[in-house]
Amino acid sequence: MILRDYDNPLRRDLAANMAQMCQALGLTFLIAADPDLALRHKAGLHCPQALMPRLRRSFTRVRAANPAALITAAAHSPGAIFAAAEAGVDAAFVSPVFATQSGIDKVSLGPVKMAHWITAARLPVLALGGMSAAAHRRLTNVGHQGYAAIGDWRPKSAG
Repeated sequence: MILRDYDNPLRRDLAANMAQMCQALGLTFLIAADPDLALRHKAGLHCPQALMPRLRRSFTRVRAANPAALITAAAHSPGAIFAAAEAGVDAAFVSPVFATQSGIDKVSLGPVKMAHWITAARLPVLALGGMSAAAHRRLTNVGHQGYAAIGDWRPKSAG
């Protein structure tokens, strides 16, 4: 589970609650863009693509404090996948694979372009963007290691 709610004024409280919940459920918890908050909650760190140059210096500190911490990065281009591998992250989230409500202004990759992007990836790649179990079935033989979803977790409307 990744906390990305960057502008939430209660983000610190939300992180504490999510860390407790993830620990109770045996889930991996990552906090995006805030190494200090990740350290406080013994969480992993997720690095948005635009923040990679600044945040990559904190990866060593996060790993030293919590050797089991997972460090991931967002990747919206083949170059970003390469940069994530060079920075030593554990996995990259490639997105948006399919059309998504949270990335309305971005053109989706689709299975063929995603496969092309990750052919030479030197780290595990996870699909993100418009993902669900059904969408994941469309990614057969793409070469990724799994997927993450946002909307798939939201309650479905009764309408």
